[in-house]
Amino acid sequence: MNMKRNLLIWFTILSSLIGCVDDKSNTRIEELNEVTIGALQEKYSAKLGSYLQIPLPITTRTGDESQLSYAWYTYTPTTRTQADTLGKTKDLNAFMDPKILTPGEDYSLVVKITDLSTGVYYRKKMKLEVLSDFTKGTLLLCKENESYALHFMVDDAEKTFVKNIFEAANGTKLENPVRVYALNPNKYQPQMKEVLVLCENETGGYFLNPVSMKSNRTVESAITFSPETGIYSPQLHVESSSRSVDYLIISDQVFKRGTNMGAMTWDAPMVVVEGSTEYKIGTGMVQSSSGPAFYDELNGRILVHNNSAWNKAPLKQLKTETGDLNYFDCNNMGTNMEYLAGGLLSADNECWMLLRHKENQQNYLFKIKITSDNRGTSLAKIAITPEVAPHLQEATHFASLEGMKDLLFYSTGNSVYAIALSNLREGVTNNLEAQIINGLEDDFSITGMKLSDILVPDPTPENPLATKTTQQIRLYIQDQKISGNQKGGVAYYELGTVGGIHADPVYRLSGFCDQVIDVEEKYE
Repeated sequence: MNMKRNLLIWFTILSSLIGCVDDKSNTRIEELNEVTIGALQEKYSAKLGSYLQIPLPITTRTGDESQLSYAWYTYTPTTRTQADTLGKTKDLNAFMDPKILTPGEDYSLVVKITDLSTGVYYRKKMKLEVLSDFTKGTLLLCKENESYALHFMVDDAEKTFVKNIFEAANGTKLENPVRVYALNPNKYQPQMKEVLVLCENETGGYFLNPVSMKSNRTVESAITFSPETGIYSPQLHVESSSRSVDYLIISDQVFKRGTNMGAMTWDAPMVVVEGSTEYKIGTGMVQSSSGPAFYDELNGRILVHNNSAWNKAPLKQLKTETGDLNYFDCNNMGTNMEYLAGGLLSADNECWMLLRHKENQQNYLFKIKITSDNRGTSLAKIAITPEVAPHLQEATHFASLEGMKDLLFYSTGNSVYAIALSNLREGVTNNLEAQIINGLEDDFSITGMKLSDILVPDPTPENPLATKTTQQIRLYIQDQKISGNQKGGVAYYELGTVGGIHADPVYRLSGFCDQVIDVEEKYE
């Protein structure tokens, strides 16, 4: 009983003490001076060495901007933790400094507004495109007056044409160039971004800085190989579909490097560990599910490189014990066979190669299934007759595109044709050839052809920066309307398959050289 009485007394005392405490806390809630950022573009573009000016439209709840601070900064996926500050004023007026900005990089541009009285901040993220004279456009390798030149057509509204960019940057002319490539094999290794000009000479060609077009190094210095003749004969550069390896084919040998590891140089020529150790690769390469499949013209066989273990795997013959040798043997497809073209079929793991017998000029279509364990199964060997493809025999250029399976394209001196290979079977005798471009009607002859996936703008109300990939034929032409020697030019066509395969004209330019040798699109 005493215990209860004592507890009651203590409870009474504590209640009185608590009730007498003076609550000095501030219960008034201050409203934030909320900042609203007005309309800004999704992407801004500025040329290196110029000024980027962006007025910043903002409103605040109270109308007071005196306590706001500003920061404009930019970064790339590889420099996210080391952003570069462009400005600390409300309206941006930033010099595009070549010491901190690189044309072609994937920049994010951010404006951050901080309320110093509360610490609350607001931010807006956009894209920043840093340009140089040679950031985006088309590289054109040309012959002029028995010499060679590299030109650049800027991707702007005027299609600005910049002539002789290699000579201007390096003080010398190109010698025997054969191909040009815009390389960017690993976006996380920006030093690998280069322009490659392959040349048939003692250097093998040049790797150019993509901003200045000044030569960084020669092909000779980038590979471990010395041709017996002293002259490098480069034929092809190609990336694997996995984008972990890229290859050079030079003097009939295959060289590889691990682009996923940031390798700047190529290993010594790849070796074959099965069958004959000697091989001769021209331009014969098809992307298969097992990796690149090369046609060895010396031994009439297919060699594959499984690049999932790129640093170990050599070139290997296909395993054919399960193959149907009634059609052909993947390791013995015939002698004196020249590779013309290759591509993919619609069915999984299936591809095709077009070969021509060097002596009797007969064309053969080989259909092959190549699986990831390097097994090859012959599916068909079809002799293509003039009844099926009347103009194939006179064709001088052949091409295919990964995004347009089952299709073979070829050009003669004045026309382009296409054949759907799914319709080409043993016993078929009707004409399968479709003429899709007639140069005679457009007053030009054809000296070269290239098929490419081309990225073009495709804006929508929801995404004004949207793009799409189109399939294009890019023809190297001689314009018959032009008198004199400088008839060389290009004619672009967009391919479509709705209602049958067709080619619609996109762009044409001529009169800037004697002959176009190669073209390459440069996006960065």
